[in-house]
Amino acid sequence: MHPELWAALTMLLPSVIAAAMVSKFPAPGMRLARLGCFMHAPWSCMLHTYRALGTSHQVRTWLYKLDVNFIHVHALLQGYAVRGLKHNTIDYTVHGVSMIYMWRSDPLADPSVKMVVNVLVGVACLQSTIHLWRRNRMAWLLSVLFGILAFWIHAAKPLGALSNAYFHALLSVPEYIVLKAIAQLQQHHRGKKEHIEVYLEDEEDEDDEGDEAFAPFIDMDVEGLLHDVMEPLHDVIEPIQEVMEINIDGENAAQRKGLRRRFQSLWRVVTLRRTTLTTNGVGIESM
Repeated sequence: MHPELWAALTMLLPSVIAAAMVSKFPAPGMRLARLGCFMHAPWSCMLHTYRALGTSHQVRTWLYKLDVNFIHVHALLQGYAVRGLKHNTIDYTVHGVSMIYMWRSDPLADPSVKMVVNVLVGVACLQSTIHLWRRNRMAWLLSVLFGILAFWIHAAKPLGALSNAYFHALLSVPEYIVLKAIAQLQQHHRGKKEHIEVYLEDEEDEDDEGDEAFAPFIDMDVEGLLHDVMEPLHDVIEPIQEVMEINIDGENAAQRKGLRRRFQSLWRVVTLRRTTLTTNGVGIESM
């Protein structure tokens, strides 16, 4: 069989791995990364199939441009998933500039364009996974090492005509590593979110009981009042500290901000009650 047809077939391996991984971990980020892989694979398969069977250099050039641009689409969606579905201006800039360069260049007129394109693809793929360095350094290093090996085989052609086939097969390894890391991150964030939601639901239940619990404060002595005010605050502070402890590199800053707002809201309620009790003749200045 023609070597380019082998390259077209092995290009399906990363998509097969992505489909298998998402069936096991059907999280939003995983589905998005799988979509990027699926979007790129058809153009690469068509390019290598046409190289084996077609003759038009113009068609090959257009298929090559589509192949490269969808590599950037795949890397962009994968980077978005790695970052926990968060936008990143640097990602958009790197991939956008690379795609514009690809469309405006003519590999037929200037063969050096392909070398520049390969470098831009490597930089863009590295940029899309760099966030893993903060999360799982071993996973990031392994994905980079296999990526470098694959790109070296693609560029240097040490295996001759079958180099592209081996290149595509090796891409399955970093694809698996990155998807596995995304799955672990999303499982962690899901557990963290459930932890926070349980705490907030408990706090809302306490707020609903607040109006009914207010009346007995009027008849309490100062010592009993201090005990009943400070004890709930301790119960609030403790779960907040537990939530803070599950922070990974500041990624739950938004959750912490929300918790601080709820804590401040609770403190205003306590302050209001203290003012009301003072107005009604209950001395609590010792607070």
